[in-house]
Amino acid sequence: MLSQTPDRYRRYRAPTGNDSALIEPPLAQLRGEPREQANEVELLGKRLGKLRSEARQELLAAASAYTGSYRELPTLATDAIGRPFFLTGHQAELFHPGVWFKNFVMSRLASERRGIGIHLVIDSDVSHAASLRVPTGTMDEPRVESIAFDRPSPPVPVEMRQVIERSFFESFAGRVQQAIAPLLPDPLVGKLWPMVLEATDRTGGNLGLAFAQARHLMEMEWLESRPSASRCNLSTLEIPMSHCCEMPAFRWFLCHLLEGAPRLHEAYNGALAAYREAHHLRNSAQPMPNLSQHGDEYETPFWIWTTEKPERRALFARRSGEQVELSNRHGWSTTIDLAADRSAETAVGQLEELSKQGVCIRTRALTTTLFARMVLGDFFLHGIGGAKYDEVTNDLSERLFGLAPPPFLTLSATLHLPIQHRRGSADDLREVRHTAREMKYHPETFVPADADAPTLAIVEEKRQSIALPKTPENAAERHGRILHANKRLQPAIQAKRRRLESREERMERNVRAAAILESREYSFCLYPEDDLRERMLRLVGEKGEPES
Repeated sequence: MLSQTPDRYRRYRAPTGNDSALIEPPLAQLRGEPREQANEVELLGKRLGKLRSEARQELLAAASAYTGSYRELPTLATDAIGRPFFLTGHQAELFHPGVWFKNFVMSRLASERRGIGIHLVIDSDVSHAASLRVPTGTMDEPRVESIAFDRPSPPVPVEMRQVIERSFFESFAGRVQQAIAPLLPDPLVGKLWPMVLEATDRTGGNLGLAFAQARHLMEMEWLESRPSASRCNLSTLEIPMSHCCEMPAFRWFLCHLLEGAPRLHEAYNGALAAYREAHHLRNSAQPMPNLSQHGDEYETPFWIWTTEKPERRALFARRSGEQVELSNRHGWSTTIDLAADRSAETAVGQLEELSKQGVCIRTRALTTTLFARMVLGDFFLHGIGGAKYDEVTNDLSERLFGLAPPPFLTLSATLHLPIQHRRGSADDLREVRHTAREMKYHPETFVPADADAPTLAIVEEKRQSIALPKTPENAAERHGRILHANKRLQPAIQAKRRRLESREERMERNVRAAAILESREYSFCLYPEDDLRERMLRLVGEKGEPES
C-alpha cells in the first residue's frame, strides 16, 4: 500500500479489502526522535524547546478542562507532562470508521507507551452540507439518500456553526433508521443521537462539538467495556483546535511567523512547488493553493474572522517599521508591535486583547500540523489525506526552522457495512462484455462443431475471406464479406447470446449494488454498535501488536 516517489514523498492508498487497515510505519517500528535540536532554534527571543515545554503544559491543562466538562477523567500521573504526547485530529463530523480507527490506535499507543493521547477537533473549516449519505432501497437495488440533520446554514466556520432548527435536528436518528431499515436493523445512530442532543445543550448549540463529544463518549465506552484489552483501555483527551489557538504558546508561535511573513511566504510556496514537481502536478491548486502577495502585503497560512461577522478570510501581514499590520483585505485591519530583535510579549498581549474583542485567528491545514508537530506533540497520527499534505509540512519546517518535525504515522481502515448481498466483480463483468464483443465480431468461434451444414458453410466462407491476402484492390470487398458472414452466423449463436446478455444484466445489477453497499465512506453511526465495536477493536489488535 506504500510506494516511493522521487525524493522524500510517498504515495498512500486506502486499504481495499473489508476489515483491513493501513498503518505506516508499523507500530513496532515507531521511534521517538531526540528534540535537543529544538533548543538551537529561537523564536523571537525564546528557544523552541522552552516554547514546547510551555505549550505542552497549556495543552494538557486546556484539554483536561475541556474533556472534563463532559466526562469524568482519571487523575493524571504527576509526571504526565514529561510523557510522550500522541496527537491526532479531524474535522468535527460523523466520519467513516476508517477515520475513527486513528483514535483507537492512538489510545492503544498512549497506553502501551505510558503517554498522553489527545484528539484535536478541527473546527476552523467551513461547515459542510448538513446531511449524511445513507444507503436505502433493497439488497438488489440499493440507492443512496442524503438525509439532513439540520437546516442549511450560511458558510461559517464549524466553530461558529449552531443548530438552526432543534425539532428537525432531534428527528434525524428516526429518519435515518427508517431509511436504512430494509438493509440494516438498529444502527448506532439510535444510541448516539441522544448523546449528541445532550452535548448540543452542553456546548450552547454548537453542532460540530456536539458530534465530537458524543463520538468521544462512545469511543471511551467501547474501550472501557473491554477490561481484558488493558493496552487499549486508556482515557484520551480532546480539545477543539480553536482552543489551542487561544493558548499563549500558540500566539508566540504565530508572532514569529507573522514577523517573518516574507520568509514564511517564500518557504510555504517553495515547499508546495517542490511537492508539485515531485508528483508531476500541473494544477497550481494542488495539494493547496500558493499564498498570494499584494505589493508588500503577504498572505499568511492563517484564517481570520470576527464573532460579529464570521466570514472566514485569509490573514495578511505587512511590515510597518517596528509594527506588523494585519488585515483581511476586506475592511478589517489592525497593527501589533512586533520587531525581529525584540520579545513577542507585547504582541502576544495585543493578540489576546483582539481575541477578547471577538477577533478569531486560526490555523489553516499546514499550520495546524506544523504547530501540532513542532510545538505540541511527539507523534502525530494522520489519515491518508493529511499524510499527503504533511509531506509538505516536513519541507516547510525544514525551510523555516532548519529542523524536521517529529514523525507521523499514516492510518486508515476499511470496514464495510455488514449487509449481506450478492457480490459483483467488475473484472468478471469486463470478461462477459469481452465475450459479447467476441460474439459480434468472431461468432464462428461460438458455433458448435455439430452445427447444420449451411451454418458450417458460412463459417468456412468467413475463414476463406480472412485467409485471402488483403490488398488495396480487394480490401473493401473482403471486409464486406466478413461482416456479412458475421451477420448470417448470429442466428446460430442466438441462444448463447441471450444467456450471456441475461448474465451481463445480473452482473451489472450486482456490481452497481456492490458499489453502493461496499462503500467505505458511510458514517460510523450507520453501523450496528456490537458489530462495529468488535471489528474495530479486533482490527486495532491485529494491526497494532506491541513490540516484543
